[in-house]
Amino acid sequence: MLSFAVARSCGRVPGCSKRWNAAPARPPSGYLLFSMSSTSGSAAHPVRKAAGAHIETVREFLRGLAADAGVHDADAFARQLQMVMMGSIVAAYAGDRDAARRAKEIGLLLLARAGVRTGKGAQA
Repeated sequence: MLSFAVARSCGRVPGCSKRWNAAPARPPSGYLLFSMSSTSGSAAHPVRKAAGAHIETVREFLRGLAADAGVHDADAFARQLQMVMMGSIVAAYAGDRDAARRAKEIGLLLLARAGVRTGKGAQA
């Protein structure tokens, strides 16, 4: 899944490995989260509120990683990467076995655009 791809490539972004490994366990993200929150009606519904809280928790985590990596607008970057991640989850659910790899490629493009070096030249 995408979290595995992110975890594997995390070591190429300065400060990411340390923060990723120190992060508390997160509940699994998946299509069910989106499906349940979209069918629960009102924004005040407990399921929808819980889904929104989970999405924000993941975004906060991504925002922190982006800030640690030196991304200028960490919030915008986190929102963009989260959109890619959520799209990848839906694509995987729909049968795209390469969804995580495709999302990783887009994530690396976002990092490059933000000026973050990845790969062998980056400090871990």
